[in-house]
Amino acid sequence: FSIKRQRGAAGRIAARVLGSIGGAAGIDTRDDEVIITFDRTVPHAAALADQLMIGLGETPAGTYLVTLTVTDRVTNRSMARTRSVTIR
Repeated sequence: FSIKRQRGAAGRIAARVLGSIGGAAGIDTRDDEVIITFDRTVPHAAALADQLMIGLGETPAGTYLVTLTVTDRVTNRSMARTRSVTIR
């Protein structure tokens, strides 16, 4: 999961993982981007639904790109989706 500043005021992106996986997540903070990684193991299923909560705290107003990447560790294939989010 990553949050990258597209436009907006300078300042630190204050992202953190909320909930039970927060302690297991790795956070890599860069100038205008935060990358959050964690491993999760579940049994095979045709479809999975999950929820990841991210707190943005004092993140400055602006437009950000939010990207979620999921990697299948068996096949090593990845899928990513990116959306633009505006914080006011």
